[in-house]
Amino acid sequence: MKFINRVLLQQIHDRLEPGQVVLLLGARRVGKTELLRRLEQEYSGKTLYLNSETLNAQALFEPRTAEHYRKTFSAYDLLLIDEVQEMPNAAQHLKLLVDEVPSVRVLASGSAPISVREMSEPLVGRSKVLYMYPLAYAEIAAHENALELKANLEERLIYGSYPRVWQLSSYAEKGEYLINLVSSLLLKDVLAVAGVKHSSKLLDLLRLLAFQVGQEVSLPELGRQLGIDKNTVERYLDLLQKVFIIIKRQGFSRNLRKEIAKSNRWYFLDNGIMNTIIQNFRPLAVREDIGRLWENYCIAERVKAHAYSRRIFLNSYFWRTYDQQELDIVEEEGIASGGLAAFECKWSPSAKYSIPKAWKEAYPDAPVQIIHRENYPDFLTISRE
Repeated sequence: MKFINRVLLQQIHDRLEPGQVVLLLGARRVGKTELLRRLEQEYSGKTLYLNSETLNAQALFEPRTAEHYRKTFSAYDLLLIDEVQEMPNAAQHLKLLVDEVPSVRVLASGSAPISVREMSEPLVGRSKVLYMYPLAYAEIAAHENALELKANLEERLIYGSYPRVWQLSSYAEKGEYLINLVSSLLLKDVLAVAGVKHSSKLLDLLRLLAFQVGQEVSLPELGRQLGIDKNTVERYLDLLQKVFIIIKRQGFSRNLRKEIAKSNRWYFLDNGIMNTIIQNFRPLAVREDIGRLWENYCIAERVKAHAYSRRIFLNSYFWRTYDQQELDIVEEEGIASGGLAAFECKWSPSAKYSIPKAWKEAYPDAPVQIIHRENYPDFLTISRE
């Protein structure tokens, strides 16, 4: 199997320091284990890889005493702990580890931040968090030439960018893999959470979201369609964000009366997952939702591009007015400067579009760029300087 050069590999190298824990969070099957194994091979010091799902790995952290930890782990320069959310009391173990063995570096991966979030308080000042996603455009571009990238774009809109999907050769294999992956994501990372009892409601909710990509979503309306209350819908949406299936975008406004600011739009972090949910792997030539697929792809890829860059002070929104003027993406960068840029996603390079009058009047210094299938590479390639 071909190794994929992941952007995060170098970033992790740069962040590994004695007495520090690097938390690598992401959905299942995005390549976290492979990255840990690669780091194990490349690291110059002595390493130990542990899979927290095994009883042997969990036993190494018992008893929880300073003497035991120093005796067990002081010989290693780097600990690689996979699926750390499966380890009982993981945060307390890691805190004691870095306190009592300050020479050790720790990289811990997790696919369910619903559990990993408890680490934040015990590890204050001792941890750094990185997020890993399905393959980003820049990562794929390192393995495909310009002609291949152009030819394979339709495949990406339909089957997404999970590493294994990219490596499989036939569309049938890709579709089968995605169907199994969705079951794994929902059963292992959502339904396992206390209080989530109805898998059918989650699937129905995801289907409704998939058909409303690029539109404002009403929680009360979702609740009525699903036969559950608004608070339950909100809780399910929160869980689905935490396991890296969907992302939320709020409306942008600087308090102009006609701007819509309180609504939300929802997108999928991978087109393949979205198409699996609606059971539609048909080619673009017979699809009526190309615009929705393209908008979702652009937004999901932009999320990856920013996450892998060092532009951390950036907020992303959509923009719409009550008289239906809108922009797909508004980015506000810099807490002090408040710099704005806007983007509209159009699949066809020849699509007719004019910048909304209300936007030009309200934000005359904020540029608007049309992102289409011919110019999108620059949009998805962000400098990490």
